[in-house]
Amino acid sequence: DVSMISLAMPILDGTGKFLGVISLDYKLDTLEKIVLEKTPLGGSVELISNQGIYVASGEEPTLKMKDAKQNSDIWAKIISETSQGKEFYTYGNKVTNGKEVLMVAYPVNLENTKTNWILCSQIPKEKILESYNKVFNIIIFSAIVSLLIVIFAIHIVIKKMTKDIKYAEMKMGLLAQGNLAIELEPKYLDRNDEIGSMFKSISHMQKSFKEIITGVKNECDIVLESVNVTKEKIDDLN
Repeated sequence: DVSMISLAMPILDGTGKFLGVISLDYKLDTLEKIVLEKTPLGGSVELISNQGIYVASGEEPTLKMKDAKQNSDIWAKIISETSQGKEFYTYGNKVTNGKEVLMVAYPVNLENTKTNWILCSQIPKEKILESYNKVFNIIIFSAIVSLLIVIFAIHIVIKKMTKDIKYAEMKMGLLAQGNLAIELEPKYLDRNDEIGSMFKSISHMQKSFKEIITGVKNECDIVLESVNVTKEKIDDLN
């Protein structure tokens, strides 16, 4: 099975009237790779949805798509606070082996939405206590920097995804207004992923609309010609 996330955006015309929805399914492999590469001070990073569902787990990949709120009351508190856009720091225990860790949770806002995902870094407590009296502030700073780096990487991925969807939304809006002369950039049509499939469908829809309109025009021309012939015969009879 392939785990995916879905992004959906409404299609609106110039007056703000709802016309439809464009959605995009995106594989989680990219986000998983980013999360697994980050091991702050030998710890792990967890990416969790605002509903508390694991999107990617650096601690244990099999946790993906499971409800983190069921882990413990601490996890439920982290999700409750961070999904509201708040940072949250506390001590807790790892799910897999119960070891005590410092949990640094940070909200990840999905651009142009009110939805906050949660990025939680779990740093082993023994690593912190090794040099607690000298470098505690440096450790916290390092954890935050690690989170910011991951957030930046995820932000770039999400921004690219939403940019492609917005471009498709704009073209679909023009089609909905009757503009059949739109041109799609070749770079989108040449792609071999979900984005490319979406733009190929838009191109096919544009061609279908043109064929329908051409057919209707031809039928109208035939009817008009018949009317003119009939009129000429009536005039001849008169």
